[in-house]
Amino acid sequence: MSYSSIVDGVILTITRHADYSCSTVKRDDMRGLGQGTARYVNITFGGVAREDISFAAVNFNWNVLIDVHTRYTGELPTTSTDAMNNMQNILDTLDVWPKLSDTTGVGRFSIANITPIEPMNPDNRNGFVKQQLGLLVEETVCPTRNE
Repeated sequence: MSYSSIVDGVILTITRHADYSCSTVKRDDMRGLGQGTARYVNITFGGVAREDISFAAVNFNWNVLIDVHTRYTGELPTTSTDAMNNMQNILDTLDVWPKLSDTTGVGRFSIANITPIEPMNPDNRNGFVKQQLGLLVEETVCPTRNE
């Protein structure tokens, strides 16, 4: 398994079950913010921790950062409500699909953190507000050993 497999599982779960299209959930790609969409998700690498749990098994704890962008609608209270609803939709989806749509090797995940909605720049009325979800995904791998 790899980070790519984990991210693919996150993307698949969000697009398949959280009512997002493939064009609005991307890995390391901010270009979608300029395409007129009302919401956009960008997924980035947040780090990894590796732990040998036995000679035959290794745990990887992948930190996946999910940036949930919501377009500013003209009023900050409305935009904030939309942003919170978008984040809750993703959280609810992840709760229902804890193995990330049966991604091989995924044992469980936990929510590491959720940032507050970033303040809106008053000069950027057509922009987005952002919240970030830190997802910690545990994967167990049984590597081939040569010792």
